[in-house]
Amino acid sequence: MSNQSIHSNLDLYISDQYFSLISANDQDQPSLVINRSNSKIYLGPSGPPNNFDKTIFGFLGLFGIIRLIRSDYLILIKSSREVTRVFNTTIYTPLQYSVHPITSESNQSLLENSDERYLLSILKHHLDQSLGKIFYSYDQHSHSIDSFRCNHQPSSNTSSSHQIGNHPAWDPTTRLQAQCLRKSDDQAHLPLWKRADDRFFYNKFLQSSLIDLAQEPGCEAVNRFILPVIYGFLEFKSTSINGKKFNFGLISRRSRYRAGTRYFSRGIDLDGNVSNFNETEMIFYTNLNSNNNSLNHNQHQQHLPTSSTMANRLIMASFVQTRGSVPIFWTEINNLRYKPDLKIMDVPQTQESMKAHFDQQVEIYGDQYLVNLVNSSGYEKPVKDYYERGVRELGNPRIHYVYFDFHHECRGLRFDRVQRLIDQLEEDLINNQGYFFQEDDSNIVMKQVSVVRSNCMDCLDRTNVVQSSLAKWTLTQQLRRSGILFENESLDSHHEFMFLFRNLWADNADAVSKAYSGTGALKTDFTRFGIRSKQGALNDLLNSCMRYVKNNFLDGPRQDSYDLVTGSWNPKSNGDGDGRKEHEKRSFEGDEKQRFEGDGPKGRAERVFDRDEFQMRLLRNNLIHQIVLFAFVIYLFVFISSTFSQRRSMKVWIGSLAVLSVLSVYMLVHGREFINLPKLNTREVIIKYDGPGYQSSKNGTGLRGHQSYTSLTSSNKRSGGGDKDFIKKTF
Repeated sequence: MSNQSIHSNLDLYISDQYFSLISANDQDQPSLVINRSNSKIYLGPSGPPNNFDKTIFGFLGLFGIIRLIRSDYLILIKSSREVTRVFNTTIYTPLQYSVHPITSESNQSLLENSDERYLLSILKHHLDQSLGKIFYSYDQHSHSIDSFRCNHQPSSNTSSSHQIGNHPAWDPTTRLQAQCLRKSDDQAHLPLWKRADDRFFYNKFLQSSLIDLAQEPGCEAVNRFILPVIYGFLEFKSTSINGKKFNFGLISRRSRYRAGTRYFSRGIDLDGNVSNFNETEMIFYTNLNSNNNSLNHNQHQQHLPTSSTMANRLIMASFVQTRGSVPIFWTEINNLRYKPDLKIMDVPQTQESMKAHFDQQVEIYGDQYLVNLVNSSGYEKPVKDYYERGVRELGNPRIHYVYFDFHHECRGLRFDRVQRLIDQLEEDLINNQGYFFQEDDSNIVMKQVSVVRSNCMDCLDRTNVVQSSLAKWTLTQQLRRSGILFENESLDSHHEFMFLFRNLWADNADAVSKAYSGTGALKTDFTRFGIRSKQGALNDLLNSCMRYVKNNFLDGPRQDSYDLVTGSWNPKSNGDGDGRKEHEKRSFEGDEKQRFEGDGPKGRAERVFDRDEFQMRLLRNNLIHQIVLFAFVIYLFVFISSTFSQRRSMKVWIGSLAVLSVLSVYMLVHGREFINLPKLNTREVIIKYDGPGYQSSKNGTGLRGHQSYTSLTSSNKRSGGGDKDFIKKTF
């Protein structure tokens, strides 16, 4: 077992004073001890402690430690499922978590605090909602199934997945090209958490106390308790084309910065982080040898650009794309209408934030090809205009802007016209981007030197269609280079593979969409079947209705859970030991005081409130609005029943219609007050913003709104530096 591998079997020993975590497989290794009175963490002696009251066996990893109001909580992975093996590395996804209050105070006493109850409920809800979206490995070449306890469930895909040479452990947080380029680097010998891509180390905030301890002298053994995970999508399949077997898969890694929900997390922050940023990587790898290749090798050799022989060729290739919210300061304010109020803040910090974003992207990926898919007219046009102005003012020669009016070009369900965009990009994809391609475990034939960054309004549905089309074009080039496809052969002629390809991309689209919007993606009939259909349009209508309900009435707590788990909001500590008791008197200090948490994501200002104010936010919807909403549902049911009843009463029908009309007008006029808003990082400041920029209606007040549109000419004077405080408070 590697000295850097993560502990994969943990036993928890509990006493009144301490929690002790012991590696069941390596009992000669130091234990991890947590003092229950002050939550201090330190390394203890190896093996079980001498005195303990209770033992819980068989945890599969330490997900993290989180501080709430009355106690810190230990989050452990209770059971997991083996998803697949990639380059001999076994990948798992949790099936169940176990949350343990560290304080010795009784659970009943903890839950008497309404703030604690709310925070604990959204924590557990987030963990439940993340099942199937979290992935991790233990940083080993492979794992023997027999070495794990029954809490690990084997994958149905594993048996069909062939291995590739002696490839080192694969890190799911980092794209393949970056890992291969650092193989001979000193980083290759670092602990897994130090090698992980910081953006996609989703539980880094939860691991921050362990990370701090691991960097102290003599505490290197803590590294083996720190388990990095990604949030997103990961799936690999074994397949074949022309008798040649290979593994093919997709990974989408969701950034922990500005993580959130569809209408409560938009745009950019001061540090250049954007909402809904995802890196999607397509990978295929194979070991082409005489046993794997049923066709004549010489038949393909003439098409290969390298001098390698087809016998025993180890090949792996990848292609990376990104997506992310339009990098300006903008938001949409829910008001019960189908389209929320659009608001763009035209502040001086826009340019420096956009520059910070693209500087980072260029440093990581190379040149940026910005594919903007928002509409050129109507509701979305201001977002397009402000984005284009920002890119134009940057004047960065490494940023290449490409506009494609998706809904106009593909009107009439003609999604096949996305090929026009591929044709437009083809020369740049061939000459200025490429893809990663490596042979024989060391010979890098090609590197990807730029990336396509796609966006629509949500960076979901239109973006999914474009990304899958780009991926298909690129995979065709990769398979031709490897000799799996003939030079002029098309993937479309291989129906079995295309079924797999389309379904993987559609599943990926659904996973990315559910994390952000709460529902599966729209337009997946084209992604899944290659055609747009009326049945697919009907499914999109149903999904859109579900999005409306979730985004207006359910997403507030979901946004709170993202903010809590990623560290964007954090209850202020009043010290250790006896200072913890002060939370009973004053859980949150200050009056809208704010600070940025160094260990937490920078994308959202941490806020701390008076306890009474916080409790009032938990009861935000007053009794009148609850009654109105309840009455609306009841009369809607009466109206529908009377409409389709054989013994319909016109009086009941007209009466229910009249009441529904009155209630609807009231709800639209007071729309914002019915929205289930986030309660931790609140939105009052952004809703009240009335400075330069664009707003589709005044302060989101529904029927009483108006439109204003700030000029985009150079003569437009933006507000002064004082708006930096506003941006800091809001984003």
